[in-house]
Amino acid sequence: MSSLQQQFFLGATGCIGSQFLESAKRDAALYDKLKDFTLVALVRDPENAKYKQLREVWPGVVLLKGTLDGLSLIEEHARNSALTFNATNADHEPSIKAIVTGLQKGSADHLSGPKPLYIHTSGLGTLSDNSRGEKVPAESLVHHSDTKFEMKDFPLTDPHHSPDRIIHAAGAQKENPIRAISVYPGAVYGLGEGKRLRGITPDALLRRVFSSLYIQIGVDVGTAFVKIFKLALEGKAEDDFIRLPASPTPIWDINLDKPLITMSSLQRQFFFLGVTGYIGSQFLESAKRDAALYDKLKEFTLVALVRDPENAKSKQLREVWPGIVLVKGTLDDLSLIEEHARNSALTFNAANADHEPSIKAIITGLQKQSADHPSGPKPLYIHTSGLGILSDNSRGEKVSAESLVHYSDAAFKLEDLPPTNPHHSPDTIIHAAGAQKENPIRAISVYPGAVYGLGEGITPDALIPRVLGSLYVQTGVAGTWGPGHNALSVIHIKDVGSAFVKIFKLALEGKAEDDYFIADHKAEPLVPKRFAEETGKILHAHDLLKDPEHKPFPDAVTNNFGEIGWSVFGGNFWAISERLSAEGWEPTETAKLSVWDSLPLEVEHFVATYKASRT
Repeated sequence: MSSLQQQFFLGATGCIGSQFLESAKRDAALYDKLKDFTLVALVRDPENAKYKQLREVWPGVVLLKGTLDGLSLIEEHARNSALTFNATNADHEPSIKAIVTGLQKGSADHLSGPKPLYIHTSGLGTLSDNSRGEKVPAESLVHHSDTKFEMKDFPLTDPHHSPDRIIHAAGAQKENPIRAISVYPGAVYGLGEGKRLRGITPDALLRRVFSSLYIQIGVDVGTAFVKIFKLALEGKAEDDFIRLPASPTPIWDINLDKPLITMSSLQRQFFFLGVTGYIGSQFLESAKRDAALYDKLKEFTLVALVRDPENAKSKQLREVWPGIVLVKGTLDDLSLIEEHARNSALTFNAANADHEPSIKAIITGLQKQSADHPSGPKPLYIHTSGLGILSDNSRGEKVSAESLVHYSDAAFKLEDLPPTNPHHSPDTIIHAAGAQKENPIRAISVYPGAVYGLGEGITPDALIPRVLGSLYVQTGVAGTWGPGHNALSVIHIKDVGSAFVKIFKLALEGKAEDDYFIADHKAEPLVPKRFAEETGKILHAHDLLKDPEHKPFPDAVTNNFGEIGWSVFGGNFWAISERLSAEGWEPTETAKLSVWDSLPLEVEHFVATYKASRT
């Protein structure tokens, strides 16, 4: 290999990755060889103190800002590297596929050159007999050797099996060949010499790992990788390494008062769209107050799609939910959304309920995940829709009480409603996906009523005063669709938060229904005519509206919104939250503060925000 080649390193600051760097520096022959390469390390933040230490450990290292979800970035650097070493998440299939694709493209770019080399860190969990923690007689235990190791001999459901099959297949491929080496450490323990020391954390993965082989991180794993790297660079390495040198120190002799290192557990991902919105940010606050749900959600890595990870709202998010991962993007970044949904055990959409392309991308990603792991649990999708789907589109005319239809979620059927109603088309897509037998997913649709009240989240102001208040100011009319006598079921934002907490807990326990209404059928409804009258007076008092009197909007205004505007703002919808009530949920905040008592507070908030945005 020529000098000044690139080595791409993923997981350089992890327990195994950083130990390898220390061990490699002690081996003069390997260190001299590796210094021929430009070491490029993928890190979350090149300015973070931990990552700055890398420059001290390995002078000349290039720190590349990114995460395992930056697939294009990973593919491009693997493509440009003679050697790629992956010592990070052994089961993150999208990044592994990106590495393999990049290496294969590099092979195609240089057909007459040496095969690009990929060294992948897996784990001995792939050998698990899944004995459910029961004692197995010594004579019945199987002792596996890497000289006879065949992936096909092990259950598809064992840890690491799916990604390792991808790597083995790539290594055997004749077209655009690469050199792929998989390394399988046992249950790693001991205090390492690297820059990252992590305490033992018992986790669900360990119940599947019953190897009698233990490797001490400070000596044996590091020196084992040194040996493998030297063999690989000499072209003498095998495809798989399991039988690494046994530790001279039994695990039982380690001082357990000191932090130990173990295999990292599989990180479950929770993908959140609309996290800074009115409902999304309220949910975070409500979830934090519920100790049981908060503890459960903290087991997930929360990944949030945001427009700008550096703006004020994003900075607030990091304070509200420490450890949150912010991914830059919009609802139009469909490949990004699909990829994150594919990698997530749970996806929550509290963004635009009618943005069909992003909803389809979420479902496609979840279905691909289901196909990737057919024996695993169904990926879960919780979608925020709205009770506008029940609209009778009365054109704002008054409908007698005996003629109004009161819908219950216990008897809700999407096919009973007009397909032209709000949310009907995307919700049909979601319901169909939830019912599909092939590549199944778990889909739950949630239908809040007309949400009101100042929230506790990052975006506290309700949508209706924000949208209609702006429209009144813009048009100079405190208007309605038609005469405005229609009535809408209401719910306070804090009750929406507590309802979602209940739904999440049921969903994570596998007890949730497919659909939930969130409304208080006993509360006084929102009537658009009265809303316009009271809002118009306040806007007039603040010199934002010349004429405070209510009147129907002219066609020039309503035509801009089409028929959907008439359904949303000119129809009746009355709903009963029968399913949530049966689970003990009560709309307590709605009972404390009615929509009409809250309205002046919300409009004053709108006025202050509106004026501040124009100064």
